[in-house]
Amino acid sequence: MDLVTKADVAELIRREQPGTRVSLFMPTHRFGTSIQADRLRWRTLLDEVDSVLAARGLSGSAIAEIMAPARELRDDALGWQFMSDGLALYAGREWHRAFRLPVDLPTLATIGDRFVVSPLRGQVIGSDHFLLLALSRRRIRLLECSRTHIEEVELDDMPTGLRELARGEPRRSQTMTRLVSSGGGGRPGRAVFYGHGGDVRSEPGHETRQLLQQVDSGLKPYLDGEMLPLVLIGSPELMAEYRKVTTYGNVLATDVSLNPDELTNDELHDAAWPVLRATLDGGAQADLERFASLHGTGLATIDPTEVAEASGAGRVEALMMAAGPWRNTPRTDLPVVVQLGHDHAYRQAELIDRAATDAVTKGGRVHVLPRGRMPELADVAAILRY
Repeated sequence: MDLVTKADVAELIRREQPGTRVSLFMPTHRFGTSIQADRLRWRTLLDEVDSVLAARGLSGSAIAEIMAPARELRDDALGWQFMSDGLALYAGREWHRAFRLPVDLPTLATIGDRFVVSPLRGQVIGSDHFLLLALSRRRIRLLECSRTHIEEVELDDMPTGLRELARGEPRRSQTMTRLVSSGGGGRPGRAVFYGHGGDVRSEPGHETRQLLQQVDSGLKPYLDGEMLPLVLIGSPELMAEYRKVTTYGNVLATDVSLNPDELTNDELHDAAWPVLRATLDGGAQADLERFASLHGTGLATIDPTEVAEASGAGRVEALMMAAGPWRNTPRTDLPVVVQLGHDHAYRQAELIDRAATDAVTKGGRVHVLPRGRMPELADVAAILRY
């Protein structure tokens, strides 16, 4: 699993410059016989993209250069053993990036002068995804979660717990490891690291704060540029001290007072989900009610073209989009390959993709909602700043 940060989205947008950009998306499986079928579907998707690139007039060498990372993955049998629920790969002639995501993705490729971002909505655009930090003196865990998925993030060069820091023990390179499930069904997971045994000791308050500052510093490589809400689970004392030192800007005000050492990852998720759900429901409902009060005043719109233009200008305060804009398009038995700016059937999906991306990067709130909750059952709606 790979965390997608706001910085990642900004990098994808920054790559908009003359040249061909290919965005590839596909649902994947974590284990079982379906893995081989995933590789075959990936191969079919790449073959379709190659054909479209050739029809656009690209030379064989140019196509090979752009598609090299995707083909390397196609041939990497071991790599397919470590997938999540969706795969996204972005490729240009001079740059590429891949993400394994715990979200459902369409089987889709887009070709144009920019990358498509909205299929990543599960992690970077208003969604039910969140981070969970379990704090204890025995063990520290960072989980990436949604309503239905849990994935433990492997924390390299991090203390296993506050007790390890207090004793000055070696870091994870010299501690024990074992594989754990990444959330249900006995699925194979990543290496998760544990501290050594011994009695739990209570450090004085100032020392605890110093230790938590080291934890926060160790988490920065994983949280830098991230914008997902973070739920804390631990003792009230530890969570209060961590709030004083953390530099992460989206720690939720409500936390969960439990001993995480006694809970599995699934149990941690179940304890944290009500906190996240209340936050999401409250924020989305408030913006829905505000939209209703502003509709007709010029400060709210459901027109996709107007929404896209306003988002590009930084005028969108809050944007609501129906889940899956790229799914409400014509389907065939073959993988869908969209040429941006040329396929009329996908024009609205392009507008919504652009609007959501601009809103995220320019400080707007974005909510992905079931169509039944959308204002006037529209595909997109926005509250404008001016």
